[in-house]
Amino acid sequence: MKFCRFFISAVFFLVVLFSCTGKEYLKLPVKEICFKNLTDTLVHGNETDIHVIGTKSILVCDTFLVVLTNDGQGFLKIYSTESMNYLGSFCTKGRARNEFLKPSFYYENAYEEGCDVILPLLDNDINRKDLNISKSIKEGKTIIHSITDIMPYSIGQSFTLKQDTSKQFVYYYCRVNPPKSEAPKYFLKKGKKETEVKVFPRMVQSESDFDGIVGYSCSFHRHPYKDIFVQAFTLRDYLLYFDFETNSHYAVHQEGALSFDDYFDTNAFSSEGGEQVNYLWSGVYTDNFIMFLYGAGDYCIKREDYKPLETPQEVLVFDWSGNYLCGVKLDVRLWSIAYDEKHKVLYGFNNASELIYSFDLTDVL
Repeated sequence: MKFCRFFISAVFFLVVLFSCTGKEYLKLPVKEICFKNLTDTLVHGNETDIHVIGTKSILVCDTFLVVLTNDGQGFLKIYSTESMNYLGSFCTKGRARNEFLKPSFYYENAYEEGCDVILPLLDNDINRKDLNISKSIKEGKTIIHSITDIMPYSIGQSFTLKQDTSKQFVYYYCRVNPPKSEAPKYFLKKGKKETEVKVFPRMVQSESDFDGIVGYSCSFHRHPYKDIFVQAFTLRDYLLYFDFETNSHYAVHQEGALSFDDYFDTNAFSSEGGEQVNYLWSGVYTDNFIMFLYGAGDYCIKREDYKPLETPQEVLVFDWSGNYLCGVKLDVRLWSIAYDEKHKVLYGFNNASELIYSFDLTDVL
């Protein structure tokens, strides 16, 4: 009898131990919502006259459509959203103050200083260079407003809070350091003091840590004037919200989809035709909402349902509190999007044809 009681107690202890230490790969509270197959409206894309060879990404700020290219003679091509007229080519390749080695769009929105529109850019993953678009167009040359050294993107990302500039929200990438690798880490930093925001206690289950790293592929987006950050995952149906306005941090997850507790198989994230399955990516945002391209369709539930050439790509819209608002289907597959809030026009770049399309969202947003 004593043995039986001991055996039962031991089993109970192991069950409790397993439930506490096993399969806990995300510490944040999870808000399960449904955004699968809720987009009934198909929006037609109209081909614009803009065709720039070597386009990588697009962005709208104020009344400008900015096209990022791999052209070292001028990495940025700028057009007017009012007329679609070409306004100039800027940011040539080089090491001077007004030149760039490897420019990309920064996570910050453009801002105004006086009558000028300033666009933050990232150069070579280590410098933030703020481009004065207004003066550059007026003078016909690249005018840099300011340059700031930042945390190298090879390590992570750092965001200065707007309400208290002495504080920074810091995100460190996965650290592959066999035999023990670390999942991404998050901290609120003030001076030398770092307070961890507990998110991922351990790496996801996968064939190797290198494979597991792929499962954390993501992009960060911040509210234009509030200290709210959204982390969107490219290969998961997850949005992580970090709200330093209310000090509440949580995850938004498509109910029934793969979770961080599930085994991550990198081979499962390509369709049978070899095309990569992208979930939430190319985010654009306003004061009221944030929208993403979404290419997974039913794949988040059942892999064999994913047919990339037959399933229309979607744009999904969420608010800054983790609620799904609306969405549309697109009749053109896109790689990058930009949003003109004034005219309620979505621009999208198709990397196969290198064409830019416009989509009228007046009846949607």
